[in-house]
Amino acid sequence: MFVSDAGLDNVSRPRSNPSGLIYAVSLYFPSGKFIHFKYEAYCLVLSFICNARVQGNDYSRGKGWPFPAVVGLLLALGLSACGTIYKTPTIRDDSSAQIPFDVIELTPAAIQAANGVSYSPRPLPAAFRGPLRGVAGTGGLPPEPGVTEYRIGPGDVISIVPTRLATGEPGADQGASGEFRVRDDGTIDLSRLGALSIGGLSIAEADTALKKLLRNRQTDPSYRIEIVEFNARTVPVDGAVAAPGLVPLTQVPMTLDKALAARGGLRAEVRSSATVTLHRVGRSHAYRGDDLAMLSRVVLRDGDSVVVDPGESSEELRARFSQLDALDAVARDTVYLVGEARSPRSIQMPFDRQLFLSDVALDKGGVPLETGNMAAIYVLRSYGRNGGVAIYHLDAGNIVNLVLATRMELRPGDLIFVSEQPVTRWSRVLKQLSPATITSVAANVRD
Repeated sequence: MFVSDAGLDNVSRPRSNPSGLIYAVSLYFPSGKFIHFKYEAYCLVLSFICNARVQGNDYSRGKGWPFPAVVGLLLALGLSACGTIYKTPTIRDDSSAQIPFDVIELTPAAIQAANGVSYSPRPLPAAFRGPLRGVAGTGGLPPEPGVTEYRIGPGDVISIVPTRLATGEPGADQGASGEFRVRDDGTIDLSRLGALSIGGLSIAEADTALKKLLRNRQTDPSYRIEIVEFNARTVPVDGAVAAPGLVPLTQVPMTLDKALAARGGLRAEVRSSATVTLHRVGRSHAYRGDDLAMLSRVVLRDGDSVVVDPGESSEELRARFSQLDALDAVARDTVYLVGEARSPRSIQMPFDRQLFLSDVALDKGGVPLETGNMAAIYVLRSYGRNGGVAIYHLDAGNIVNLVLATRMELRPGDLIFVSEQPVTRWSRVLKQLSPATITSVAANVRD
């Protein structure tokens, strides 16, 4: 391969080029073929060397030092143009673009429109907001059963007390007095007076039954019944309490907070995270363990059961969240950094706040000033599955424009592309030159 006079004549003469215009260059090969390619303003050195020929030097025939430089520069440019070695990604409005797009200069007005796209950051998990609170379920007061008066049952211990003795009146017959445990069949044994069935009766109804029995036995009926031990009606309290077990129901209303206290209260480590669930008549009613105002209003009834779920502590939830996050099993919104970045990657958007372009571009993994082109930062945003793409261009070559990056909010799926410095591109082209590459291209041209 050689560079002919015609080939050198085909080098477009550079004119004033403050904005980096593109110049066309053609290389002529013995096969009669030309390679046409483009190069940017940083290749003006090539034009300078070529201009030297016009001033009387015949470098095209290999005389003098510039000839290897000319061939090397032209060959490097040719290899880059034909895609044999490094080729930088660019925005091209041609048939290669499969999606319609618009390039929008990033201005305050453009930022206002871009930020108008609705987006709410994902909320921070509750475990990171401070002490956890129990989870309330149905809440509210449970429905009251039709019968609320205490009913005597098996296991209760009752006392029969003479009323005249109690009031100081003489002559009361104490033959029926004493303490008696209600048997499984609901009766008590009054010895010589026989059995008295009081199971399922209220205290007033049991008093009436006793007086009737005493009259039938021709005994002074001046007696009354008191309950000494309440064992027939209990509510089981289980779960995260100090001493799980049964809480007896008495004539005094038993509220949910008193029942928990009767079993030693909630365990200290779960007081803020526990959920207290009351089961009644096939329904469940959940309350926060620290909601004492509500717990004190819930009156327990026969047939109820209480279960305390400790929940998870903040430390446990945080550890579990970290494990899931490490496995990429936590739903997160994401943007993508590509191009000339220190660390091209997908970036998870933060919780509870917006992510700005400056957060990405100026991050430790963002734009490297030595190789990245601050004048060519782009945000690609797709609108809908079948919509077009808006490409927002930030020219931070003027450092004042970096302020715009602190105002530009990113949205899930945004792609941030950073172009490379022109000198970086040229350096990479030269690094990829090798005898094998040159021989391969020359053979293709001869063919």
